[in-house]
Amino acid sequence: MPPKLNRRRALAVLSKIDEILAWEARHENERDTRFVELGKYLCEVRAGQYWRLENLKLFDEFLEAISGVTQEGLLPDVHS
Repeated sequence: MPPKLNRRRALAVLSKIDEILAWEARHENERDTRFVELGKYLCEVRAGQYWRLENLKLFDEFLEAISGVTQEGLLPDVHS
Protein backbone atom coordinates (compact mmCIF):
# COMPACT_ATOMS: atom_id res chain seq x y z
CA MET A 1 0.00 0.00 0.00
CA PRO A 2 1.49 3.38 -1.03
CA PRO A 3 1.97 6.08 1.62
CA LYS A 4 -0.67 8.79 1.97
CA LEU A 5 0.11 11.58 -0.47
CA ASN A 6 0.74 14.95 1.16
CA ARG A 7 0.11 17.09 -1.92
CA ARG A 8 1.42 20.34 -0.43
CA ARG A 9 4.68 18.74 0.77
CA ALA A 10 5.11 16.90 -2.54
CA LEU A 11 4.75 20.15 -4.49
CA ALA A 12 7.22 21.91 -2.18
CA VAL A 13 9.79 19.13 -2.52
CA LEU A 14 9.43 18.93 -6.32
CA SER A 15 9.72 22.71 -6.52
CA LYS A 16 12.95 22.63 -4.49
CA ILE A 17 14.36 19.93 -6.78
CA ASP A 18 13.54 22.08 -9.83
CA GLU A 19 15.16 25.09 -8.14
CA ILE A 20 18.35 23.17 -7.36
CA LEU A 21 18.58 21.75 -10.90
CA ALA A 22 18.04 25.22 -12.42
CA TRP A 23 20.79 26.63 -10.17
CA GLU A 24 23.15 23.85 -11.23
CA ALA A 25 22.41 24.47 -14.93
CA ARG A 26 23.16 28.20 -14.54
CA HIS A 27 26.44 27.52 -12.78
CA GLU A 28 27.43 24.84 -15.29
CA ASN A 29 26.91 27.30 -18.14
CA GLU A 30 28.96 29.91 -16.29
CA ARG A 31 31.72 27.37 -15.64
CA ASP A 32 31.80 26.46 -19.34
CA THR A 33 32.02 30.12 -20.31
CA ARG A 34 34.85 30.76 -17.85
CA PHE A 35 36.73 27.67 -19.08
CA VAL A 36 36.53 28.94 -22.68
CA GLU A 37 37.78 32.34 -21.48
CA LEU A 38 40.63 30.67 -19.59
CA GLY A 39 41.61 28.73 -22.72
CA LYS A 40 41.67 31.92 -24.75
CA TYR A 41 44.00 33.62 -22.29
CA LEU A 42 46.25 30.57 -21.98
CA CYS A 43 46.60 30.48 -25.77
CA GLU A 44 47.58 34.15 -25.71
CA VAL A 45 50.13 33.50 -22.96
CA ARG A 46 51.63 30.68 -25.00
CA ALA A 47 51.67 32.64 -28.29
CA GLY A 48 53.11 35.79 -26.71
CA GLN A 49 55.48 33.91 -24.41
CA TYR A 50 54.16 35.96 -21.48
CA TRP A 51 55.52 33.37 -19.04
CA ARG A 52 58.94 35.03 -19.48
CA LEU A 53 57.72 37.80 -17.15
CA GLU A 54 57.83 35.18 -14.39
CA ASN A 55 61.44 34.25 -15.29
CA LEU A 56 60.29 30.89 -16.63
CA LYS A 57 61.84 29.28 -19.67
CA LEU A 58 58.93 27.14 -20.92
CA PHE A 59 55.16 27.37 -21.18
CA ASP A 60 54.92 24.03 -19.34
CA GLU A 61 56.77 25.60 -16.39
CA PHE A 62 54.14 28.36 -16.36
CA LEU A 63 51.28 25.83 -16.34
CA GLU A 64 52.88 23.88 -13.53
CA ALA A 65 53.46 27.08 -11.55
CA ILE A 66 49.83 28.22 -11.76
CA SER A 67 48.03 24.92 -11.42
CA GLY A 68 50.30 21.93 -11.21
CA VAL A 69 49.21 20.69 -14.65
CA THR A 70 51.14 20.25 -17.86
CA GLN A 71 50.26 21.21 -21.41
CA GLU A 72 49.23 17.72 -22.56
CA GLY A 73 45.47 17.57 -22.84
CA LEU A 74 44.94 21.15 -21.72
CA LEU A 75 45.53 23.04 -24.97
CA PRO A 76 45.51 21.96 -28.60
CA ASP A 77 48.85 21.64 -30.34
CA VAL A 78 49.01 24.60 -32.74
CA HIS A 79 52.31 23.48 -34.26
CA SER A 80 50.92 20.30 -35.89
